[in-house]
Amino acid sequence: EQVNVTGNGILNLVRKIKANGDDEWDLRPGISVGASYRTGTIITPGIELLILEDQSRITPGVYVAVAPNVRVSAGLGIGIEHRADDLQLKTLLQVEF
Repeated sequence: EQVNVTGNGILNLVRKIKANGDDEWDLRPGISVGASYRTGTIITPGIELLILEDQSRITPGVYVAVAPNVRVSAGLGIGIEHRADDLQLKTLLQVEF
């Protein structure tokens, strides 16, 4: 059994559509803090808090080991601020070195 706590600086790519229809892309910095409780070797439950300058969300999810030091995670992110998406499906490929 193992508790894993992570913190990551992130850059969130945001697309804005102007009134004339042109696209504008912007990188916004943020932080992601997560914790998981590894009880076995294949499936691990976890939770993540994502904090960006204009939105934050909490994402409960599951990590699945697909190979040694390689995991795939999936979860549903729930917005905790008015400007955040109400619900967002999040997937992640994690490779440990």
